[in-house]
Amino acid sequence: MIPYEKRRFYLFCASALGAAVALAIAFTMFGASGRARRIASKNEAARGGLAAWRAVKTMSMSGKLDAGVRRDPAKLAMSYQNQLRLAAQARRALANVVPPTEKPVQLPFTMELERPRKSRLEIRFQGETAVQVYDGKEGWKLRPFLGRREVEPYTNEELHLAAQQSDLDGWLVDASAKGEKLELIGTDKIDGRDAYNIKVTLSDGQVRHVWVDTHSYLEVKVDGSRQLDGKLRPMWTYYREYKKVDGLLVPHVLETVVEGVAGSEKIVIDRVAINPQLADARFAKLDPVAVKAEDAQVKPTKPGDTTPAPGDAKGDAHAQHREKLARATRSTAEYKIPQLTLLRDDGKSVSLPQELDDGRVVVLNFVFTNCATICPVMSQVFSQLQDKLGADRNKVHMVSISIDPEQDRPERLAEYGKKLHAGPQWRQYTGTTQASVAAQRAFDAYRGDKMNHTPLTFLRAAPGRSWVRIDGFASADELASEVRAQLADR
Repeated sequence: MIPYEKRRFYLFCASALGAAVALAIAFTMFGASGRARRIASKNEAARGGLAAWRAVKTMSMSGKLDAGVRRDPAKLAMSYQNQLRLAAQARRALANVVPPTEKPVQLPFTMELERPRKSRLEIRFQGETAVQVYDGKEGWKLRPFLGRREVEPYTNEELHLAAQQSDLDGWLVDASAKGEKLELIGTDKIDGRDAYNIKVTLSDGQVRHVWVDTHSYLEVKVDGSRQLDGKLRPMWTYYREYKKVDGLLVPHVLETVVEGVAGSEKIVIDRVAINPQLADARFAKLDPVAVKAEDAQVKPTKPGDTTPAPGDAKGDAHAQHREKLARATRSTAEYKIPQLTLLRDDGKSVSLPQELDDGRVVVLNFVFTNCATICPVMSQVFSQLQDKLGADRNKVHMVSISIDPEQDRPERLAEYGKKLHAGPQWRQYTGTTQASVAAQRAFDAYRGDKMNHTPLTFLRAAPGRSWVRIDGFASADELASEVRAQLADR
């Protein structure tokens, strides 16, 4: 048995040791926190000053969204290698990267922001506007590209992600006033330069990471998450090309990379306004009639505008098309259709060659139902094409083949077609992953990953004829003219 005095001595030593460890941890945390606050202060100064940012109540920006852009392999490697735990995903992603051959698809957008955390995003295509609004607590969306012309509320997941977004001045500006705790984790290489990795713990306990350049003290990267294929995936957004706007430095290029996805999404900002007058209604529940009225007032001002000009093909229809396709490239090609079995949206197993050789003009594309960029636009164009064709639609077989067959089962495709008001001449197809890839390869449309796909449409007048290949977005008017030219050539 240990004598009483010795037991007291041992307990005292143990307590002292515990206190020393606790103090060491506390001093370490205090030091990391203090350094993080000093870096945040330098970030505020570099971006224009805390007082100047506190004076910003609203902000608006406009520019172009690059849909379906594939990232340069070297940049992709750097992004993933900075995340050591993602090394395996990086190797797989790099193996799937295809050097870009097409110009990126660009869609014009407008973003309006107001404190605290209110936002309104508008994306235009072909004279219609998709809108999503968040008032700081609730959110609504209008998605005409998907044939959804009724206002829908945000899902619980969308509300969660919206609540995670920073205020208009970012995560580090005025962090203490927002109830955020900052901690310096270390330094990492971002795009070849040293950057501080700062852990930001929000007032609700959520944790984000912000990387700040060690020389300029500007944010160069932030982390986040995104719902994709039913899974919440980590993502990173890179801030580039800072420009001064009313004395404040604002990034004008944002590029986002999602874990396990080979490509990236880029936003290029052309114009920023500080403290514009924004009506409260801009962040209220959407009114579809008001949105449509705004669409009617917008007119194309330059060739790159995505609103199509009306017109019918006359004379040499193909020559007219080559002149009209300002946003797409038309070519002809010979494709050998392999013997593949697919599943149609009615659940029936069918032969792809037989489906395409039924005597009708074929209009074909590749899509997937979870796509949020290219596919909604292409599917909406197909939906509009039905109306443009009128009685001629019965002479046409419209074919949409899923590039995500694991998710897009026949019943899901049937529901997708129903939302788009697909007529009996427009069928959706799926199958095995091998069959989907083989179909894409047959049309030289395979890009290694569904997130890398590009807008493509294929037309053929009859079996044995050449295919017309359209790279890029063609409008419903343009496709209708092409179909009628195909019908005339039969």
